[in-house]
Amino acid sequence: MSHAPTLPRSLRLRLPILLLGASTATLQTLAVREGMASSGGNEAVVGSLFGIWMLLTAAGSALGRSPLSRQGLVPAAFALHALSVPLTILAARAATGLLAAGVSPSLTLSTLAASVILAPSCVVSGWLYARLAAGLCPGTDGRSSGCEETGEGRASAGAYLLDTLGAGIAGIVLALWVLDHALPFQAAGLAAAASLAGTALLIGGRISRVAAVCAALAALALWLVPVDRWSYRWHAPGQRVVTAETSARGALLVVESMGQRQLLVEREAVLTVPDDLA
Repeated sequence: MSHAPTLPRSLRLRLPILLLGASTATLQTLAVREGMASSGGNEAVVGSLFGIWMLLTAAGSALGRSPLSRQGLVPAAFALHALSVPLTILAARAATGLLAAGVSPSLTLSTLAASVILAPSCVVSGWLYARLAAGLCPGTDGRSSGCEETGEGRASAGAYLLDTLGAGIAGIVLALWVLDHALPFQAAGLAAAASLAGTALLIGGRISRVAAVCAALAALALWLVPVDRWSYRWHAPGQRVVTAETSARGALLVVESMGQRQLLVEREAVLTVPDDLA
């Protein structure tokens, strides 16, 4: 009886870290774009987003290094991270809908809202990073307490390299193709698929095939279902979103109200079409 070839254990431990870096970098990019849209391009909001991201991820990493953490929970945490990616974007966009048209939130309000919205994905990704890095310790099966200081340092350096490499690859792909051709939820689908692929690698066996299929279906569903057009109505309260496209400057929306159409770029009207030409 033949068996399907499996990846070497070293790759099954390392590839998930690279996929985690790619997924979190994609989500970070999308979160910044949503933050810029809600704040009217306020760069101080972007700075606060990065600060919140680092603090929450560090908190998750600290939890991941706790003796109470269990390596067996890593695949489930990866699946949870995959779910958190589109939900984070949805929450950010829904928060924008609480603002009146043309109004930008204060820095304090933006920081508080971002802390709540980013907490689930950042804490989970930090916890995952710590557990995956611990899994690289030779002969410990993820139990960092049994890893010698030199081995732990080597494992931490290797995990950092893989995570950074994954983020770098994702950044290049985002800059060269994704951001100009995919709407935010379509890009979120790719990030969620990367996390689910990490789940598949860690589970192994026949169940991993189910996880791999789920990864492909998640990406396909978020690519085909017009979630962006539905949720962008929060960017244009009281108006109907006729179409939504992506561009280097962000989302381009054509909205309609009382027979008049407008072109919006990240919530800001740049063109109004007269009624007789709408």
